[in-house]
Amino acid sequence: HSFIHAQPATLSDAELTDDVVNGAAAIGKITGTEPKWYWPPYIALDPRLADILSTNGMQMANCSTLVGSMDYDTTVDAATIKRLTLEGVKDGSLLLFHEWRNETLDQMPSIIEELRKMGCVFLTYDEMDAYLKSR
Repeated sequence: HSFIHAQPATLSDAELTDDVVNGAAAIGKITGTEPKWYWPPYIALDPRLADILSTNGMQMANCSTLVGSMDYDTTVDAATIKRLTLEGVKDGSLLLFHEWRNETLDQMPSIIEELRKMGCVFLTYDEMDAYLKSR
């Protein structure tokens, strides 16, 4: 995702490179594997990212439909987080949540249960990427 979660456009070339590389290294240190996918903060695509990612063996994460739960907005309540997720999901959707919201964590079991009832299948990002490319 990134190391400092800044808007890419606000960073110099060196700062943006450091943000991407240091974020991947931090993930690798914790998980044992550095990510190959990159998701820019604020979904802010910056043309400089293509070279930075390529140089560092990463790819930009893409999706056909992004479903924003709005859980980053602390004025959004738990019921709204759930409603927005369930109403927005479509085939190939990527669901956006943040782990620091208790409301998100509290709703997650119910969201997953409802999505399964709707026939949703959960994929890793590698699986989703292959699926989207095959359509």
